[in-house]
Amino acid sequence: MLTKTRHKTFKYSAIALLAWGALSVGFLYVTRQAPTANAAEQMPALPVVDALTLELHPLRDWSSYSGRLQAVNAADIRPLVSGTIQQVLFADGAQVEAGQLLFVIDPRPFAARVQHARAALSSAESNEALARVEFERADSLVGNQAVSRSIRDARENDLRVAKAALESARAQLQEAELDLEYAYVKAPFAGRVGRAEVTIGNVVQAGGNAPVLTSLVSMDRLYAEFDVDEETYFRVMRSLSEGVSEEPEQHSVPVEVALGAAQGAVHTASLVAFDNKLDESTGTVRARALVDNMDGTLIPGIFVSVRIGTADLVPSLLVPERAIGVNQDKRFVYVVNADNRVEYREVTLGQTLEQKRVVLTGLAPGDRVIVNGVQRVMSDMQVSVSQL
Repeated sequence: MLTKTRHKTFKYSAIALLAWGALSVGFLYVTRQAPTANAAEQMPALPVVDALTLELHPLRDWSSYSGRLQAVNAADIRPLVSGTIQQVLFADGAQVEAGQLLFVIDPRPFAARVQHARAALSSAESNEALARVEFERADSLVGNQAVSRSIRDARENDLRVAKAALESARAQLQEAELDLEYAYVKAPFAGRVGRAEVTIGNVVQAGGNAPVLTSLVSMDRLYAEFDVDEETYFRVMRSLSEGVSEEPEQHSVPVEVALGAAQGAVHTASLVAFDNKLDESTGTVRARALVDNMDGTLIPGIFVSVRIGTADLVPSLLVPERAIGVNQDKRFVYVVNADNRVEYREVTLGQTLEQKRVVLTGLAPGDRVIVNGVQRVMSDMQVSVSQL
């Protein structure tokens, strides 16, 4: 009986030891694994940023300037003869055609002078004809000694005087006819007239102090005149010379003219010429572009913004505006290197194009620029990149 009791006690003790051993092993395993799990939970995740890989894009290099519109043709209409204004044949600000009648100065005195000049011309023609007959008769008789040589010479002199009088009479008639024509004041070219400065009944005088009757400007095309710096002048001229062998219509200098008062109103223009000298006081060269104005909305004298580009396309890098940071007077971007670490890059920027900036210096093709998440990164930080 005692033997059975001891056997059961030993059996229960062995089972207890085995259970205790299993619990100890499990406890040690859990104890050793816990720090590793906690370490994984405590390790921060890498910040995720959106990056754009830069590529070259063919773009024109543009420069902007302020300018003013000028008429291709402009004239102050003044009287060329004196007299009384009889008619004003246009409305203020009207569009007129070349040769259209604008004013009539009393033509009657000039018509009378034309009649007088024609009569004088007729008389001069008769005198010249008679002198010619007398000379030819004396010239034929001098050979037979029927008349003296002196008489023949006198008849020749009379003929020369008659010819001179005839030419004078013709010139006087032409002058009288011009005065009569000038009495009808006409538009020298097509354009828009201003207001009538002299009205019916007023007497006007020709000459140096002649009053302005009205003004006239051409409207179908206008000049946009603006001053460019030396760098732009040489850049444009160099781009033109490099493409001299190409088709002219495919290699011309593009010009855009925008009106400040009319938002979004941009007119395409063509570069006409640069001035032949540099203004030493400003260091600029005067340029002139031609703008079509077939709808007549533009007028001379208004200020415009002029953009002039190079004739050729320049390979350029573009960076979104939101990727650019400001550090006092400097501009910078963050770049992700091959190890996915952040690098600080100072950049020099050019023109703006559709919410992007042209990068002049500081970046190269293939650089990965951080576009989103710039506020969460700093130099030498490792990041996770989401490629755009």
